[in-house]
Amino acid sequence: MDAEVLVALLGLASTDPRVEDALQRLGVARRPKLKIDSDDADGPVVESQDWVGNLSLGLEFGFQEEGAYMGLDQADRGIGPMLLTEVYFHGAGPGRRACAIPLPFGLSLADDRDTVRRKLSWPGVSRRSYLRDTWDLPAYRLTVSYTDDRRNIAFVVCMLRTVPPEPFEGVTGPLPDIPTLIRLLGRRMDDAELRQVFVPLGLDRVDHSGANGQSLDFRRTHGFRLGCDGAPVRRLRSVEMLRAGEFESRGWRGDLPFGITFDDSPEVAVEKVGLAPAHRQDEDFSGQAFWTLPDCALLVVYSTMENLVLRVQLLPPEA
Repeated sequence: MDAEVLVALLGLASTDPRVEDALQRLGVARRPKLKIDSDDADGPVVESQDWVGNLSLGLEFGFQEEGAYMGLDQADRGIGPMLLTEVYFHGAGPGRRACAIPLPFGLSLADDRDTVRRKLSWPGVSRRSYLRDTWDLPAYRLTVSYTDDRRNIAFVVCMLRTVPPEPFEGVTGPLPDIPTLIRLLGRRMDDAELRQVFVPLGLDRVDHSGANGQSLDFRRTHGFRLGCDGAPVRRLRSVEMLRAGEFESRGWRGDLPFGITFDDSPEVAVEKVGLAPAHRQDEDFSGQAFWTLPDCALLVVYSTMENLVLRVQLLPPEA
């Protein structure tokens, strides 16, 4: 069995005979399960993802419940099958051996970063790079991670892309531009211009009770959140714009600062700002860059796994 056979299973249910046959042949003992706690205050589905594998072969498989993968409302989750969404081909590491089957596209765990890029240099397929390298192929997303010295592959992961939710179909007004959002930072929540901008987007319909009323959530309609000061005087303290699928967001469809797009790599996003971040922090799966600018502060949160922008937040310049 080679990598191409396994990657061709992406999107199939864990109960599909082809998936079951592959897991059996690879000696994967456990099957994915949906973790459910019916008494949980946030809903019956506690964890929609599960991982199984055979680390003695350097293989791992990620599954996600269909409703969660499709970005459906909570009421429509927990009833679908577990879909195969990720396949990992690992190098040797703590508790696992190096992948024992051929890697996709002729890659070798002994390849350095330059060799990987040369092997995966395809006409019409662009690469997003930062700590890792990512390519969007027609059927899935491919990410290659490297050892610290970039001389070998640490792992290769093939994953399904997130399904973007359908646009909000309710009655709504236009999304504000970035200069307007910056101008409104620090204004009282009853400010006339602020209400003129946000009431058509649902300000008077959104739940004001969460987090003591300090966070107004428009994720499922327009893909943003407003941060507010607490009582007695409530002021707008932040505007956070989210990628589709991030924290169950429908996705912000307006402009982002400096012409950033959600499909930019971390490298490109920083280049577009044109200044070195005042602070930057990278972790295994995500990172963030922070700038203090004359009119506002800017926080960009990105994926270090898929090299995409996840969230962009505007704050007052003193933040």
